[in-house]
Amino acid sequence: MNEIDLLARIGGDVPPLSDTARRRVHDMLLARAAAADTATTPHASRAPRRRLRVLALAGTAAAATAAIAVPLSLGSPAYAVDRLSDGTVTVRIHEFLEPKKLQASLREAGVPAEVDYLPAGQACRQPRGVQAATAQLAVDQPADGGLAFRIPAGQVKAGQTLVLVATFADDDPSKAGTIAMSVVEGRAARCTAVPAPAGDGAVKVVPNRPGDARPGTPAGS
Repeated sequence: MNEIDLLARIGGDVPPLSDTARRRVHDMLLARAAAADTATTPHASRAPRRRLRVLALAGTAAAATAAIAVPLSLGSPAYAVDRLSDGTVTVRIHEFLEPKKLQASLREAGVPAEVDYLPAGQACRQPRGVQAATAQLAVDQPADGGLAFRIPAGQVKAGQTLVLVATFADDDPSKAGTIAMSVVEGRAARCTAVPAPAGDGAVKVVPNRPGDARPGTPAGS
C-alpha cells in the first residue's frame, strides 16, 4: 500500500503518519495535480479557439454580403469605377493608361470586360467575337478630357463581354483618338494590334449590330 492509500484511509484505527511520510504524500499529490492540469489544459482551450474561427468565418460571409448590397467604388488616378445601389456601373476614364486594371475593376463590379488602349494609328484585328443584341451604351466626353459612360444593370448579360478599345494621343494620354465599345457573346478574342484604317480622327463609338462578327471596330473602318 503506498502513501496515498494510507492518507485516504487515515482514521481512528490507523496510526498517524510520520512527518517524512506526510511530506512524501504531499509532494506526490502536488505532482499528480500538476500533471492532471497539464493534460486537461489544451482540451479546455480548444473550444474557445474553434468559436473564434467560426466567428471569423461568419464575419467574412457578412462582409461578402455587404459588398453585394452596398455601392462599390474602385479605381486609380487613371480611372474610376462605381457600382450604384441599383446595379448600374459608371465608368470615368481620366487617362488612357492601365487598361488591364480597369478591366479587372469592371469584372469586380460585375461586368466581364476586355479593355485595350492602343497608340494612335493602331487598331485591334477583327473579328473579336459575335455582336450581342443589346442597346448601345451612352458615352460622354467631359470637357477636361477622358471618357465617361454608364452600364445599366443587365446591359452585359451572363455569358457576354464588354469590349472597349481606345486609341490615345501621343502627346496627351487623356485625349482619345478613337473609341470602340460593344458587347459580344462569350469571351472576346485577344487584341492583336494592326495598322488602323484611315479616318477623320474624330472620336466615335461603333453602334451595336446584333449578330455582327466585327464588334469593337475602330472608327473609320
